[in-house]
Amino acid sequence: MTFKIVKFFFYLLLAFLGGCASVMRLPTTSPFRSENVGGNAATIESQFGTAARLQAASDYRDTPINGPATAFETNTLDLHGFWGLNEFFDTYWQWNVGGSNVVGLKFQAVWPNLREGKSGDFSLSMAAGFGLYVAGGESAAGTTLVTRKYITEYASPQGEITIGIRPFNPVLISLGVYYSRFTHNVSFSEGSREEFKLRGNQTIFHLSGTLTSGVVLATIDVGQSKLTYGSRTNTDLSNDLNAGHIW
Repeated sequence: MTFKIVKFFFYLLLAFLGGCASVMRLPTTSPFRSENVGGNAATIESQFGTAARLQAASDYRDTPINGPATAFETNTLDLHGFWGLNEFFDTYWQWNVGGSNVVGLKFQAVWPNLREGKSGDFSLSMAAGFGLYVAGGESAAGTTLVTRKYITEYASPQGEITIGIRPFNPVLISLGVYYSRFTHNVSFSEGSREEFKLRGNQTIFHLSGTLTSGVVLATIDVGQSKLTYGSRTNTDLSNDLNAGHIW
């Protein structure tokens, strides 16, 4: 009983953070670079870029609800940050508008870090995290406007490996490979007894350039995203702009 109560309030919190939507926005770019921020340092950053708009059924207003899962290219905005635990490990978080909330750990095997890097430095890092999203919503269906209430749930373990080099003191070039597996479920509490369960994965190859100057950083990222959901696959070119503050 206690576990169910805790789970209820946990889902309520996630719904507040995640917003109310029947679709998922999956960024098709990655915020990771090869250098950690290092101990006693942190960043807070904002990223605007391309994303995939994923929906488990083509239209929840249909009677009966049918149609394959769909994914379309769109844009998304996120907030994310890194907090240095020591010279080897950062923790990170990411909040996506209309998408999952992510937390994880990033390990830098070859350094220096973001604040100490200089021309010629090589870096290598690995990250692992978990994304979760729960939201509720409702829609009117049919000529009688039957109300359908639904719960959208999304869970995704994810990871990345990134290498990089500094051609000049303030410039870091990073090359990364991101991979995630996800489950996307939609269940109805009113107006329908149907349930949709979607499984898939996403791979992103990306190249980024980061400019640091004092406590300010800016990043341009380009890449390619391959999204597989059910029996379908979408491959898209991706790009984003990222800016943040270091302290």
